[in-house]
Amino acid sequence: MTTTSVEIVAGQDVEIIEYDVKETAAELRQTLREEFPGVKFSVRMARGSAYGWLDCAWTDGPTTSQVLPILGRFEGSRFDGRDDSYRQVAAATYAREDGSRYSPRYSSCGIITHRTHSAEARAWAAGVVTEGSHWWSLGEQHGDAVYYGTHRLLDQTDLTDGFPAVAPKPN
Repeated sequence: MTTTSVEIVAGQDVEIIEYDVKETAAELRQTLREEFPGVKFSVRMARGSAYGWLDCAWTDGPTTSQVLPILGRFEGSRFDGRDDSYRQVAAATYAREDGSRYSPRYSSCGIITHRTHSAEARAWAAGVVTEGSHWWSLGEQHGDAVYYGTHRLLDQTDLTDGFPAVAPKPN
């Protein structure tokens, strides 16, 4: 359940809005829908000992690197493997149009991403990864030009608006 309080930060009143894990998932889902209209995202809460973690999955659409900065805003803490603990993430403070300030505090411990590719996307990529292409040579370095070249191409291509007429250059 959302709770609010007021703290004084840098001499100004800031409304602190604390979201539980379920509300964090709903806020994240809404933000992703607004940012990438037409792409269906699944945001689910983990259960049991993984409670507090969120799982974000989608097919085709934006690249993982496009989605990660948005997900980062919804992490309330991050796991630190050096000492097997969680570290709080500093919450951002925003200004409203009326000049008041607020700071959302989200309760997720971390967010795991899963981007999958449709059969149509894999077929498009296989048509791009032809012998002699940049993607072919990248895949060849790993022993299977078509398989690895196709996966590298799909991982680096934004498919939000469909399949591009010209394939992007490898990063």
